[in-house]
Amino acid sequence: MHVGVHKLAVSNSASSGGNSGSNTTAAIAKLRDASETLEKREEHLIRKIDMEIKQARTFNAAGKKREALTCIKRKKMYEKQLEQISGAKMTLETQRLALENVNINRETLEVNLQHAWRQS
Repeated sequence: MHVGVHKLAVSNSASSGGNSGSNTTAAIAKLRDASETLEKREEHLIRKIDMEIKQARTFNAAGKKREALTCIKRKKMYEKQLEQISGAKMTLETQRLALENVNINRETLEVNLQHAWRQS
């Protein structure tokens, strides 16, 4: 989660600078990297949730209710982290799409300006 927040800050500062074409392209790449990192973290948490469920069932079958409840509490904690990661991924995707739109608009403007210069 921390990585995603860091990448968001980098992308915001990169898109406000001088050469907007290369800055937005770099920011888009950083957003994709951050998204990939979050996806890996998400997969890891899913594996941990599955492991906690299996352990809880094992403890429950052995009559160890307290240990089973502890596993379920950890599972819920991991699920909460998954929700946070999902929100962060959505934010990254929204920012990436916005930056891609900025690139498209910039390129369109450049083409229109070149066409206008040729006609004058």
